[in-house]
This record gives sequence, C-alpha cells and structure tokens, in this order.
Amino acid sequence: MRRDAYEDKILANVAEFGCHVTTVFDPEGAQPTFTYSTGFVETFDCGEVIIFGLDNGLMQRMVNYVRDQLQERRIQLRDGVVISDLLAGHDCIARRVDASNLIREYFNTAMWYSRYRLSRDLTEAFQIVWPSVGTKLYPWDANCPEDVIALQPPLYLGAGA
Repeated sequence: MRRDAYEDKILANVAEFGCHVTTVFDPEGAQPTFTYSTGFVETFDCGEVIIFGLDNGLMQRMVNYVRDQLQERRIQLRDGVVISDLLAGHDCIARRVDASNLIREYFNTAMWYSRYRLSRDLTEAFQIVWPSVGTKLYPWDANCPEDVIALQPPLYLGAGA
C-alpha cells in the first residue's frame, strides 16, 4: 500500500517520539479546536487522547506531557484518572471516549494509523477534560461556566448527547 508524505511523517514521528500530534480547527470558528494523539495505541498499548478548546500550542504540549507520563509509567489511562500538572494549579481528568464517538471527525489520523500498523480499528481513546480556571468546575458539574462546557464536547457520552 502506497503512503503519502503526510503518512510517512506520522510514522516517523511515532517511531522517534512515541506519537504524532494532530490539531484540527474549524476555519469558520463554529466548532472548538482540538488536538489528539496518534501512536499511543502501539507505543503504550493504550487508547489515544484528545483535548478540546484550549490554545493549539498548549494542547500539543498537554498531549506530549501525557506521552511523557505514560513513558515514565507515572500514569495509566483509564476512565476517571486525574492527571496533575497539565494545567498549572488545575487537575485534568481522563474520560473514556464512548465508542460511538470514535469517528474520523475526531480521530482520522489515529484511525488510519491503527489500521495501517496494527490491522485493527481504533477501539479506545480518552478525552482529557479540563476545569474552569475560576471555579475549578468540570463540564459535568452544576454551575460550570457555559464557555467551558461549550469548548469541550462530551465525547465520553454517547453520540448526540
């Protein structure tokens, strides 16, 4: 199967760094920007991660920090795991992405990678959810600010939730 230059770059990044990081944005600004990993499924035998609604560079650093934590065996991704130090003074929480949301719209590169390298579908991912800076409330908490909720689609709930 022939690969293009972008696919070669993905493979090279996973081989060298343990993952490839992709950022997706809506040029019209109607949907929140997000960043996700590709390669965790092979490098760490765990699900990929996805983060929504923050600065592009920050989200990329967050994915790389999770990669480093996995590499150093400081965390194990599972639903509800608290990840400290991703955002100064705030804990983030890993939430298992519902299977109905493991779709190309969110995980295109990771899905390609899993099929290409492992000959299987992507079956697991985790959304890294961040709290409101001011209130420290998460999107599922009562009184969480609407902007925090709007910036983080709840992929941990079924499609359409």
